[in-house]
Amino acid sequence: MEGTTSAEIRSTEIVNSLQRCTTEEEALKVYNSWSDTYDQDVLGLGYNAHKYTVNKMLKLVTGKETRILDVAAGTGLVGSELYEYGYTNVDALDPSGESLAIAEKKEVYKKLMCCAVGEDKLDIDEDSYDVVTACGCFGYNLMQPNHLQKLVRIVKSGGYIIVVTRRSPPPNDVFCGELRECIQQLKRRYLVNDVTIEDIPDYFSATERNPSGVSGVVITLRVC
Repeated sequence: MEGTTSAEIRSTEIVNSLQRCTTEEEALKVYNSWSDTYDQDVLGLGYNAHKYTVNKMLKLVTGKETRILDVAAGTGLVGSELYEYGYTNVDALDPSGESLAIAEKKEVYKKLMCCAVGEDKLDIDEDSYDVVTACGCFGYNLMQPNHLQKLVRIVKSGGYIIVVTRRSPPPNDVFCGELRECIQQLKRRYLVNDVTIEDIPDYFSATERNPSGVSGVVITLRVC
């Protein structure tokens, strides 16, 4: 395609390969091998999810000492954005050791934990955090809807979980439906309330290679 660089083509191919992964293990291998150029690649493709994540948090909490856990922190895009706004009490959790090594160099996190939410139990005390962010990590080959309850356990009463995930192309729209159903179950069990779901048109902005862009959703849950 005229005007498309080799870096954009490579980045698009990696993103597409993630969509084809069928297990968390396969996806983890992709993220580990991608870590060195991840920031440059996804930002070059018009990635905006980390900005939506932080913008939503800014509307909910203002205290700079708010204790935050960045789930699926990866190379630290969300953490870097938070740091720019003065939030420095932020921990990172991600199963990709290579990605966390990149994040550590940015010096925006207090603590880095290399583990997956899907493991039996997170080694984190109940009611530890005021806010948990989960940006770009829910998907068929990544975190599953039932992992939300694991996040609820570690958030203080009155605290927030902010989930930002892609909605298009299919089957992501179906997955979002499953995620919403899981949230309804949490509401029925009085574990969360004040749920908001907002559509975003530019999870990935439109580019020459992907003129329609990629849509997404911002989901906010308040823990009871």
